Amino acid sequence: MVYLVLGALCSVLSALLGLMLQFRMKGWEALAGFRGLEASLFEGTNRERLRRRISILYYFLSLGLLAGTLAVAVKALSPVTALPLAILLVLVVFDAMLLAWRRYAPAGRNSGQRRGSRLVLALAHVFFAFLIVLLIP
Repeated sequence: MVYLVLGALCSVLSALLGLMLQFRMKGWEALAGFRGLEASLFEGTNRERLRRRISILYYFLSLGLLAGTLAVAVKALSPVTALPLAILLVLVVFDAMLLAWRRYAPAGRNSGQRRGSRLVLALAHVFFAFLIVLLIP
């Protein structure tokens, strides 16, 4: 029951985030990651395409979480199986957002920033892998 409520809530929130980005509602720049960037990084950025791609990814996450929640509701999946799949879906969307940023915002960074971002990316993947392995029965 808890999985059904949390899955539906996360699905609705993800769809709302996609709507915020799609229709440029208040706070969309912070949600897309534009607010903290320097002006020099915006020069080669295709902000409109990036905003649309991130919006689509939020919709994809919403549909995936909703499908998992419905599969648990009709007892096609057990919550023990669905939870690692939901975390894997979040990881896939996380990686897709990083790829979208890399494609549509080719900003030049120095080597220290690149090393730092690679370290954060590696730690995020380790965290997600740890959660998935921990939750697999």
